[in-house]
Amino acid sequence: MIITFAQKLVAASFMKIHRLFHHLLRVTPVNTSVAMS
Repeated sequence: MIITFAQKLVAASFMKIHRLFHHLLRVTPVNTSVAMS
């Protein structure tokens, strides 16, 4: 039971980090292109 809770917690944290990382990947090229021009 405790292990399952820990796994859920890790999975939730991983999804948040993954979503944040994906968002940064999507935003960064735009900022880079704006800085270059």
